[in-house]
Amino acid sequence: MNRAIVGNDVFSTAPECELFLAGVGEASDRYATEVHAYCLISNHFHLLLRSREGRVSDFMRFVGGRFTRKHNLQRASDGAVFRGRFTSKLIDTDAHLMECLRYIHLNPIKAGLTPDADAWSWSSARAYAGSAEVPSWLTISELLAMFGPDARRAYGQFLSEGLASGVRPGGSDTD
Repeated sequence: MNRAIVGNDVFSTAPECELFLAGVGEASDRYATEVHAYCLISNHFHLLLRSREGRVSDFMRFVGGRFTRKHNLQRASDGAVFRGRFTSKLIDTDAHLMECLRYIHLNPIKAGLTPDADAWSWSSARAYAGSAEVPSWLTISELLAMFGPDARRAYGQFLSEGLASGVRPGGSDTD
């Protein structure tokens, strides 16, 4: 997770979102990192990652640097786009993994941007729900399988339960 500096909007247009996600896709191959979920909100992003080689910092440096260079070129500006180093949290149980997935996908609803996670274009929730194509770099099969034989229905129920409970993973994120 990282935020834009001074609350700026960095993901306010489709091309900006596409630019960022293209970098995520490129970095996933380059740094042997699985991308299990993502969500872009105008002034911040969330990624659920697993690095097979322990290179999350390299992954994030590439994604942030690539985006910043291209974003600044397009806007004829310079300087940092994001606030310093990204925030990361170790996920060491399946239960925590699932809560993080839910939190990421509910983020635009909790921000009041959409009534339905599946309606937010800049989130992997649509791929999990089966209403959008899964990008080649997005790894959803492992987590989707955790929902059982009727995975897509169970995933939808899982999100609904999260909305009802208002539970936040780890209890310390400030979004």
